[in-house]
Amino acid sequence: MRRKLFLVLVFVFALGTNTLCFETLPFLWHVHTQGWSDGSSTVTEVAKNARSGGMKGVFYSDHSDMHISDHSDSFWWYQKETQQFNQEGAFIVLTGREITIGSAKGSNHHLNAYSENSTPYLFNPNLTLDQVLKKVISDEDGFAVYNHPHTSLLWCDQVNKFSGIEIFNEYHTTFDMNCYLKALKKGWRGFVVGGMDLHSMLYPNAWLNVKTYIFPDQFTKQSTIEAIKNGKTIATRGVWGVYVSYPPSSFNQPMNKLQIIIKLKEGLGNVTKKITVNIYKNGNLHKKITAQPSPKQKGVYAVEVMPKESGCYVFEMVGYLVTSPYCY
Repeated sequence: MRRKLFLVLVFVFALGTNTLCFETLPFLWHVHTQGWSDGSSTVTEVAKNARSGGMKGVFYSDHSDMHISDHSDSFWWYQKETQQFNQEGAFIVLTGREITIGSAKGSNHHLNAYSENSTPYLFNPNLTLDQVLKKVISDEDGFAVYNHPHTSLLWCDQVNKFSGIEIFNEYHTTFDMNCYLKALKKGWRGFVVGGMDLHSMLYPNAWLNVKTYIFPDQFTKQSTIEAIKNGKTIATRGVWGVYVSYPPSSFNQPMNKLQIIIKLKEGLGNVTKKITVNIYKNGNLHKKITAQPSPKQKGVYAVEVMPKESGCYVFEMVGYLVTSPYCY
C-alpha cells in the first residue's frame, strides 16, 4: 500500500497532493541473531517481531567472523534461512553481514556489507579497509556502510570510500553527525541509515526505536536495493512514522517545496515541544528553522522547506531524523 500511513497527517497540515509515486518502507536495520552470531533472538523471531511492529523489511547483518563463516556454504544457508521471509509487496529481507576490519577480538571497526553473492567476502584479519571495500563494492557490486562512527573515528576522514554511514545506532545509544557533515563538505553523496544494532529485544531503549526509511519506486527487493544505492533513505530515532513529499535524490532542476512530517513514538516525554530543524548545505549549517507540533494530533510535527540555491541539502530534525542528501 503506497504512502497511506501518514495520509491523515497530510490532511491535518493541509499539504498538497504529490504526483510522485514511491513506497515508504520502514526497515529494521543492522540485526544480529541467535545461532548465527551474538544475537538473542532467532531469525524467525526477528522477522515476526519486525512485521508485528509495523516494519516493512529487515536488514540482517550477523557478524561475518562468527558462524556464517564456519563452513564454505554457511553463508548460503544463512541466506536461505533469512530469505524465506522475503515477500514481494509485503515484507523485504536483505541478507547482509557485519564485517570486522583487523583482529576480531575487541575490535569495533565494523562495516555492514550487502551483495547478492552467495559466497561473498566474509573475514580476513590481514586485509585493510581499502581491500575489503574493493571486494564488497567493486568486485561484488554491493554496498558498504560505515557502522557506529564514534567507535571507529579513524575512518572519519575516509567516509568517501563507503556507500553509506550509520547516523543513529541503538546499541551504543549515541549518534554522531560530525563524520557525515565532514564528508559532505568534501563532496561525498552517500546515504544514511539508522541501525538498531540488535543483539537483544530487551534493550534499555524501546524496541524498534531506531529505523531506516527507504523510498523505492516499487515494493520489491530489487527496487529497494536500487533505492538504497541511489541514496533514497532517511534515518530516524524515536519516530513512529515518516511522510515526505519526495525522497532524497539528485535532481536536474530546482527542487519543489519539500514537506516532512513525523509522528513521534509515545512515551518520549514532552511531545508538544517544538523541534529544531537544521538545514545543511554541502555539509555546512545553512539555516535553522522550527518544526511545529500539530494542534490536533499529539506527537505530530511538520516542516516545509524550499531551497532556492543549487547544492546538496541535508535536513536534520534534531534528535529524531536525518536525511540523505537532496542535491540539484
